[in-house]
Amino acid sequence: MSQLDVLIVDDEESIRNLIAANLKDEGFNPKVAANSTQALKILSEKPVSAVILDIWPSRKRN
Repeated sequence: MSQLDVLIVDDEESIRNLIAANLKDEGFNPKVAANSTQALKILSEKPVSAVILDIWPSRKRN
């Protein structure tokens, strides 16, 4: 069975890395983005099976 791609969008690098490591350990192929611009770029290149999205991003605009 092929690995499912999961996109993690969070402005905190430590959180992105923690979630990505756990998903990788469980057999998923994590993709990470720090903001919406990066997330949209990743999604435009290849669809993913799921997105884990930080619903309380920092107040930075992008």
